[in-house]
Amino acid sequence: LSSIIGIDGYKNILDQMKIEKIDIPIIAIGGIKVEDVEKILATGVYGIAISSALHYNQFFESNLEKFKAIKQLDI
Repeated sequence: LSSIIGIDGYKNILDQMKIEKIDIPIIAIGGIKVEDVEKILATGVYGIAISSALHYNQFFESNLEKFKAIKQLDI
C-alpha cells in the first residue's frame, strides 16, 4: 500500500467527506496488494484499482485468483 495516503489517509479523507456532506465514490489506487484489500475496503472506500497488481505480476492468473477469492470484491 502506498505510504503516500495509506489506510489512515483513506480513513481521514472519508471522515472529512462525511463532515462536509460530500457524497462521491472514492477509489483506492496505487500499490495495492492482495494482503491490503480487506484493510482498505474496511475504510469505506467505494472500490479499489488493482491493474498494476495484475499487470506487473509475472503470475497474472494466480494473482487474479487471489483477488477473486476476497469475498468483498466484485470482479
